[in-house]
Amino acid sequence: LAAQVECLSSTRAMEGRNLVYAAPTSGGKSLVAEVLAVRALVRQERRVLVVEPYVAIVEEKVQMLRELLA
Repeated sequence: LAAQVECLSSTRAMEGRNLVYAAPTSGGKSLVAEVLAVRALVRQERRVLVVEPYVAIVEEKVQMLRELLA
């Protein structure tokens, strides 16, 4: 959890700049990506592109984002 908090509070993330976050399996990469995407959408700073390996996961993320941002 500390690595994710550090990443999300970094200067690059706070300014909406590009960020590379590498972590091992179960290291919270998806969580960090989702938080940054929602932050950008709420601030209406930019569009967000989410790439997932399976259609089912895409549908799940779309539904989650619609509910969260409604």
